[in-house]
Amino acid sequence: TLDAATGKARYVFVKFKSAADTAQFKKDIAGLKCKGAELDVHDFYGGERNKRSRKARSETEERAALRKQRRMENITLKEMREKAKYEKDKTLIEKSAPLFTYSYAEQLRLKEQFIMHAARNFTREVKAHCDKRQYSFPNWARVHKNKPGCSVHEIIGSPESNLEGYRNKCEFTIGYSDFELNAAFVVAFHGGYGRQGRDCTP
Repeated sequence: TLDAATGKARYVFVKFKSAADTAQFKKDIAGLKCKGAELDVHDFYGGERNKRSRKARSETEERAALRKQRRMENITLKEMREKAKYEKDKTLIEKSAPLFTYSYAEQLRLKEQFIMHAARNFTREVKAHCDKRQYSFPNWARVHKNKPGCSVHEIIGSPESNLEGYRNKCEFTIGYSDFELNAAFVVAFHGGYGRQGRDCTP
């Protein structure tokens, strides 16, 4: 399986007495998952790499790349933060818009996780403050520790026609829709583009 934090493969070696035992093991383990990642079994022919054909190595690398891609498409906010600890020498766009490499649907999913995490933390902070000051809990904070004390609605994405470009996550611009004096007021995000022209929601 791939380690979500480092992106490196984790593996173990298992030795069997017979080919029949090996075949049975492969059958039993097929479809099993470890921490959400599908387990993959490969034959190992001793310690000499030159005994493995170039085709076999290529297929192994392709499978590893595919597993990593699937893992990245379903990454959680916690795994993303762990992964960031091992990343160095980030570019400016990677620091200012850390989600720009993901699809827009994935960006929204991760943002929704962040908002839910913030709502839960806010509820915990209020409870901790009440405990410290010996205040009674407000009714809205009387929830399970893993639940937010407020309703968190589903994130609404931007229309397909407005996905291109950079949108600031917390600031709006208020101004005229045109340079004409009688133009209507508009509330909107700042727009911009990354180096690759990729739409992003930082």
